[in-house]
Amino acid sequence: MTIILKTNSQATASVGSIHGNTGPQDFVGMLDFARGQYFTVLDGTRTDYAADEAVSVARTGVAANYFDRDGVLRSAPANKPRFRFDHESDAYGLYVNRQSKNLLTDTPTDGSNVSFGASGVNTPITLSWEGSGDASLTSANLTLVGSYVSGRRKAKRYSKSVSTPFTATINLSGDTSFQQVEEYARQPTERLGFDQTVGSDTVTLGVPFRSLIGSAATIVARVVVPTRFSDDYSYGSGSGSIPLAVKTGQGQGGLYVTTNMNNLAGANDTIRRQADGESAGAGTTLTLINGVLRKEIVFGLGFAGSGADVGLISYGLSARATGFEPLSGFVSTHIGGASGINNYDNLMNAIYTHVVIYDRLLSKDELDLMATMWMN
Repeated sequence: MTIILKTNSQATASVGSIHGNTGPQDFVGMLDFARGQYFTVLDGTRTDYAADEAVSVARTGVAANYFDRDGVLRSAPANKPRFRFDHESDAYGLYVNRQSKNLLTDTPTDGSNVSFGASGVNTPITLSWEGSGDASLTSANLTLVGSYVSGRRKAKRYSKSVSTPFTATINLSGDTSFQQVEEYARQPTERLGFDQTVGSDTVTLGVPFRSLIGSAATIVARVVVPTRFSDDYSYGSGSGSIPLAVKTGQGQGGLYVTTNMNNLAGANDTIRRQADGESAGAGTTLTLINGVLRKEIVFGLGFAGSGADVGLISYGLSARATGFEPLSGFVSTHIGGASGINNYDNLMNAIYTHVVIYDRLLSKDELDLMATMWMN
């Protein structure tokens, strides 16, 4: 469904404040996942689009579960978006998750075993469950990193010390149900069935919004990570993730925002440039921010001259840098799930509530203003 509304540019721009954007009002695209409104503003004309025109979601495997705003468990078929509600932050939006598999093949009992295959040392392991009881994993090869709550699930994250296969013992006490053991997971996936795999969500902007991205643009997204942290928990849910990217279509060419939320202090969020035809992992860091980890984060990727100048927003801070070699034309824009830089993957397991698009690189002052947009 497409609806076109004719209006004057001043009135059209003023709707930005309705969507929480009190920054520059000359945006050309707004994706408000929280309200289910997606529109462009071109030459004073607002055009509204349906959700499936605004974004395209690629996700292989079985249907993926999620809880909606009313707390009802829903199931989304492959390649269909999920819209999740986070009770702690009162945030609702597009849910972007990484691939995960429940290693449990049947309902566990206290003292039963779970098997782990060969994988890298320090690979994160997450045990999660629902209910008031407690659960844990016991193995000489596992070290408890921390305990936390993610949505409706209690969880414990472990790291492992070997790369060879081994088994661990599951300890259960009290009321526990819908148990899951996931490898490579820093947050639990919503209600994975036993021996069930759900693919990563790779989200790209639909044609009406992708066409807004020319040789100059700024894309700003509000991201909420649905996890409650304890003070001593080293949280790594966004480690090695790419929340925003524009790609050239030539191999892995493009500009990528990379985030490394390895601990409560945050670390080394960057814009990285991958040249056309350059091998994955050979990209160059253009600008960098160190900031304080937040549950709610605004990420921004801006550029002019097809990447000759860039701007970055992360952790409530911003940076600009100039004088780089431009890239060829950008053909796709990703929000979560983009890969190709240093083997980065979508590890964030996050809710995107808003994405706003400008057809220019914002100034440093404007980037500073947008860096705290939508923040509670």
